[in-house]
Amino acid sequence: MEVVPGPGDENQENIMIDTTDIIRTHVQAVTAMLLGGSKMEDGIAIVGGAPLDVEGRIGVGKMAKEAGTDIVHLEFDRAEHSDFGLRGINLFAVRDEMCFIQTRCQLWLPRTGKRAVILPQAHVRGQFRLNPRELIHIAGKPTDTEQGIERAQVRLNRLVERDVFDGTQTTMTVLPKAA
Repeated sequence: MEVVPGPGDENQENIMIDTTDIIRTHVQAVTAMLLGGSKMEDGIAIVGGAPLDVEGRIGVGKMAKEAGTDIVHLEFDRAEHSDFGLRGINLFAVRDEMCFIQTRCQLWLPRTGKRAVILPQAHVRGQFRLNPRELIHIAGKPTDTEQGIERAQVRLNRLVERDVFDGTQTTMTVLPKAA
């Protein structure tokens, strides 16, 4: 478990943030937002960890392909002059013996506040909906992209702050850093 100094603590003595707890609450909140009331089944995994470089993305892609599981990877880091937190979403979708990767995706939430979807970068067509067993690509993007991304961020922040998850949708396993 990594513990990093909190923001604005020049002495770095009293305020500490448990990064594992931040990742856990975000994984649970994103899972709830993407699935709505559905229960996640085999074939999909939502994980959180450090940002992935090219080698890291290739490694996760190989792991997804070998397991036959689509992976939603939430990237966490400390941005310059900012708190430790969620910085992006990567998708690994296994199809026809290949793993397709989308990086720097964002959550989008409709005005109705129902299930969120994942929007890839602007130059990539479509959006992704999480089915309980896989990622589904849907043609077309919503028209209110910026507003939907903002709604998703507000909802995510509320869910993370409340931290009311009962653990029925997620299992947290902390892996040690590679030596």
